[in-house]
Amino acid sequence: MLNPTVLVRTISATALVAIAAVPAAAQSAPAVAQQSAAKPAVAPTPWPARPLGRYELQIAMPERVMPLVVVIADSAGAVAGVIQPDGDPEPHPVKVTVKGTELFLNTTAPNGAVEIVLLRSGDQISGRWTYGEGKGELKGIVAK
Repeated sequence: MLNPTVLVRTISATALVAIAAVPAAAQSAPAVAQQSAAKPAVAPTPWPARPLGRYELQIAMPERVMPLVVVIADSAGAVAGVIQPDGDPEPHPVKVTVKGTELFLNTTAPNGAVEIVLLRSGDQISGRWTYGEGKGELKGIVAK
């Protein structure tokens, strides 16, 4: 007859081996092949202190995608930014702040504070936006 202590130790050891084998099974050849075939994520490019340029964005909103142009220029030695949503005849000034790999554009509008945060990888732009209670993602390009 098997000693109960030995039985418990045997079951415990078997369970540990089975648990340890699960992660190894998850790395089977097909999964590894899929990972190597996937395009590696590109690290964001740090913004220069003076991110002068024109950026064409697509703002994902609940009801539609809204094109938005951002222009950051030199104004008497200081960085000055404006945003111009599609269909709006006049540009709106924004405060421009660089924090490493993030470029912040801030202003206020009738429904509250507006914040646009841009990340850059080469000429590709990604990021997020908030306006009052709304928020979402965006993408775009550095215009040439």
